Amino acid sequence: MSIRKAIIPAAGLGTRMYTSTKSIPKEMLPLMNRPIIEHIVRDAVRSGIEEILVIISRGKESIIDHFSPIEHINKELKKKDKFNAIIEIEELNNLCKMEYVYQEELRGLGDAILLAKDFVKQEGFAVLLGDNIVESYGDETTLQSMMKVYERFSSSCIGTQRVPLDIVHRYGVMDGVEIEEGLYRTRGWVEKPSANNAPSDIVVAGQYIFTPSIFDVLEHTPVGKNGEIQITDAMDRLAKNEQVFAYKINGKRHDMGNLLSYIKSMVEFALKDDKLRDPLSSWIEATLSKDKYRRR
Repeated sequence: MSIRKAIIPAAGLGTRMYTSTKSIPKEMLPLMNRPIIEHIVRDAVRSGIEEILVIISRGKESIIDHFSPIEHINKELKKKDKFNAIIEIEELNNLCKMEYVYQEELRGLGDAILLAKDFVKQEGFAVLLGDNIVESYGDETTLQSMMKVYERFSSSCIGTQRVPLDIVHRYGVMDGVEIEEGLYRTRGWVEKPSANNAPSDIVVAGQYIFTPSIFDVLEHTPVGKNGEIQITDAMDRLAKNEQVFAYKINGKRHDMGNLLSYIKSMVEFALKDDKLRDPLSSWIEATLSKDKYRRR
């Protein structure tokens, strides 16, 4: 009953970050000295994931390149005696088994997940959004905590967070009841409701664990807004047929597809680096003290 496989949907165009993502996949934008998707893969491997399927679109082959050996780079590093870099690249190339499939037509997250049916077979599996990093608090990752819920109940488990009601219209929102601290049994899900119509302030946070039955539900989920198969609609239908749980993430979600959140995350991660914290803090303080940066 353990979760061994994960899907990373990474086919979207990243239009919220244009023009930086016109030719560079948003998942390949740097967060410190690693691209965003590498943070996600490393967190998955740390959580116990052994195989990952990345859903990509045409033009995103740099994601494949990043996790694959590139011989001429190794040769150049060896010439320059960059042995630490060689070791890091070898580790990166062997993090876990990586596979890729193209989403030829961008028809939403639900459609992307459907492309993984042959990869998943009859196992439970995780879905980790390619522009979403969950920075976990404590020794256990959020994904590991969700895995425990799955193993305990043999049921799907959705990572969630609380948000102010005035922004619930940006998310899929849970309707359910809390059965333990931070754990909910769901009754349904609503995609991007208004604050007045939202069943709660608990919303999806970019990490999911599904039973294989989600595929049958997705195959019968009508196309929704923008001609897409909405995963929230499928989750709502799934919750009507079997138990679906929601888990409040034990960490902080970083939305890497939003420019302000991306900049904040870069600063936060840098401030946690022992070598960068002091010089960066001094620079920020000095910069903000200058008259031209003061609020009028």
